[in-house]
Amino acid sequence: MTQGCRIRASVQADGEPVNHGKDDRPPPPKPTQPRDPS
Repeated sequence: MTQGCRIRASVQADGEPVNHGKDDRPPPPKPTQPRDPS
């Protein structure tokens, strides 16, 4: 019974790909697109 297995199951339930070690880091900020003032 390892915690990794528990985290893996919860991640799969969310529908997101299982990333080992990447879960520790926050996702990269998405580039904001400039809005057209029209």
